[in-house]
Amino acid sequence: MRFRARLTCLPALLLALLSLSLPAAAQSRSDGMIAAWAAWVKSTSVPSSTIAVAQNGKIVATRGINAEASRPYDLASLSKAVTGACLAQLVREDRLALDASLGLILGPKEAGRHARTPLSAFVTHSAGLWPDATQKMNTKVFATTTPHHAAISRAALARSPKGAGKTRYSNENYMVLGRVIEKVTGESYTRACSRRLGLRGLSISPRWGGMGAAGGWRGSAEAYTRFMVRHFGPGSAIGGRPAAWPHNSAGKGADYSMGMVYSPGPVFHHAGLVCSNRRTGAGGYGIIIKGKVAVTVLFTGCASERALQELGAALTKAALR
Repeated sequence: MRFRARLTCLPALLLALLSLSLPAAAQSRSDGMIAAWAAWVKSTSVPSSTIAVAQNGKIVATRGINAEASRPYDLASLSKAVTGACLAQLVREDRLALDASLGLILGPKEAGRHARTPLSAFVTHSAGLWPDATQKMNTKVFATTTPHHAAISRAALARSPKGAGKTRYSNENYMVLGRVIEKVTGESYTRACSRRLGLRGLSISPRWGGMGAAGGWRGSAEAYTRFMVRHFGPGSAIGGRPAAWPHNSAGKGADYSMGMVYSPGPVFHHAGLVCSNRRTGAGGYGIIIKGKVAVTVLFTGCASERALQELGAALTKAALR
């Protein structure tokens, strides 16, 4: 089984272009993104896929290939943005400070060898939780709607940090954050985040729910696009002040922050993939550009990291036309 093990960043040229103003023609832009998506689906031969496009906060187009546009898909690592938004809400409620040490939240025993590590390091994948043990776990372990935050984080935190300070993408970081949310709220992770974020159309996956905060959500492309607009758009806590939240370099002019890859603009994007085989595999890509254009593509089957990069580049180019 393969979860998204690396970050998918936009090419530097596209990041430079994003500093320019977006074109005004919403219809031609959405048509261009749908055409780019359809070409990508054909080139990768994924079994099914859906897309949703939002312009200025409103859904302007949804489509499906070999699937209804409203079909829910496993979101894989797109789930991390839900966790990031949930953490931001807890900060706003004064329930949590992201510069607090993990030991202060979980207690020194549960925090293990990371008792002094700040929560911000887990947010940015720079806590030194490497290698990522979830990559080699049996997929059957995750087929539940109860996230395994406690068990997976306990094993990860018992290891000595490796490469702390450097962004090394690992699902274990967000499993730890799922456990933090449970501890701080006294609720299940799912309930705590669902009722705070208004996650209409998103729910825990019965196939991958054990990955919870790191990769356990499912939903339609439209539901996830609405989520991005609400929690990473210009009026949101994160999208309104992106530089105020923890971030660490992810390379190629981008940072990792609050469950998303972040670039000045602001641009937030993320890819996700859970791939055991073409029948049960699933993935997606979501991006919100300057709070004005947001698009989510979801699919079944497997796609390479390069294919996901090409999808992100194609959607971004279409948004800039």
